[in-house]
Amino acid sequence: KVRSRGVPPALANSEIFYTENVREAAALLGKALAPGRIAVEREVSGFAASMHGVRLRNVSMLYVDLHVRATLEIPVLGPYFGVHMPMNGRAVCEHNGHRFEATTICALVTSPGTPLTMELDDDSPQLLFRIEESAMYEYLTRLRGRRLSRPLVFHPEFDLTSEVAVRWHAAVQLLHTEVYHEGSLVQHGHGISGIEELLMNSLLHIQPS
Repeated sequence: KVRSRGVPPALANSEIFYTENVREAAALLGKALAPGRIAVEREVSGFAASMHGVRLRNVSMLYVDLHVRATLEIPVLGPYFGVHMPMNGRAVCEHNGHRFEATTICALVTSPGTPLTMELDDDSPQLLFRIEESAMYEYLTRLRGRRLSRPLVFHPEFDLTSEVAVRWHAAVQLLHTEVYHEGSLVQHGHGISGIEELLMNSLLHIQPS
């Protein structure tokens, strides 16, 4: 078994799947995100896909690792907003008319119902935050005092080095700490809504949409 390096401590004991079969990996990843395909060049060896993760109520923290150079294609993303943060390496992303490199200093933000292509380099695991679309719309409606007249679409490129991004990093660290430490409020079912709203609020105020 090819062990994934760099799994966050909070997710180390929460493996969702592991497989060395490309088709099975695509099917399993499709259940967690949206149906799609994974392409690996024939001469590439050592493929192993793994996912670790936890779900609160409307926010999931996932760690995805394909280990080798591979291309992930999802024709239609599911009903969620995603923040893909590469922990190493890079991924060339195509989403909502933008093509750019996601790296450790530039994340990808996805919006529901649109295609996504990611060309991942060797050893390019990602920490992914999945925020359910319905929860985001409900929270945004409460913030604005009225419903949206059109879909919410985020700009895909998320600069993780900007001054305002500190707010996002703080929200991520808080979530990690609450999930990791036994006896935390979240592990007892308290304060979940507050942490989820902090993540949503941070993304809405930091990332153009």
